[in-house]
Order: sequence, then structure tokens, then C-alpha cells
Amino acid sequence: GTYRLEGEPLRRALVCALQQGYRHIDTAAGYENEAVVAAAIAESGVPREEIFLTSKLWCTDHGTEATYDAILASLAALSTDYIDLYLIHAPTNMGETDEQIRDLRQQSWQVMEQLHAAGRSEASESPILSRATSSSFFAGRAARGARAPSSRR
Repeated sequence: GTYRLEGEPLRRALVCALQQGYRHIDTAAGYENEAVVAAAIAESGVPREEIFLTSKLWCTDHGTEATYDAILASLAALSTDYIDLYLIHAPTNMGETDEQIRDLRQQSWQVMEQLHAAGRSEASESPILSRATSSSFFAGRAARGARAPSSRR
């Protein structure tokens, strides 16, 4: 994972890890380090196809247009044509009511599914999103319209 890492320390750590055989990198738009991850991948000499790259949709980017824009921004920042695993970072978002939160999350999920499906078409050699999923068990509940618990017990 790359949470709380940035700049030169992150770049050096990733280059070293990739050159030593690590092949999974976990980042997120909210970590604000995707461009450093891209630079490290390029510098490592490891082909992108050998790396399993995970990124995540930040809670402020839920909704149809915001999700689409966020995915394109991540692709650009990561200097890649595809992301192997794209997650909904958390079940919360900028909605003000339970219904708005659920609707925004469902819109985000639909965009992720559409981009995943579009990448699998004959017009594209590789998927934009190899896999779209939620990082929590709330995804299944949200898809069915259930409210996520507000705190852990």
C-alpha cells in the first residue's frame, strides 16, 4: 500500500520493491500520490502488464459525472490505459440524506460497471477497469438499498 507515502520516499520505495519482485501496488486518488506511483513504475523498468495496479474512488467523487471524471483523472495520473482493480474507497459520500448517499453510490457503481464493460468490447484491447468492486461489504447491501451501519461495534 501507498497510504501516507508521497514524493521521493514513495518513489524510491516503489522502485526498489518492483525491482525486488513486488507486483501489486495499491493507491487511491485520495492519497494524492498516483503520479508518483506512475513515475516509479516507469523508472522501475518493470512492464506495466506485469503489475497489478489498484486504485480507489474517493468519497467526494461519487455520482455519475464525478465518478467518470475521477476514473479518467486516475488513469491520467497513473499514466496507464487501465487499472486492474478499481474500488469504491468507502461507503460514505457527499450525499446529505440516506437516499442521496445511496443514489450517489449506485450511480458510481453503474459508471464503474459501464467502463468495465466498455473495456471488454472489441474496440478496446484491454479493459479500462479490469475489475470494479467495492472495498467493503457494504456494496452488496447498498446495491439492495440497505443502509450501511454508521459505526463499528
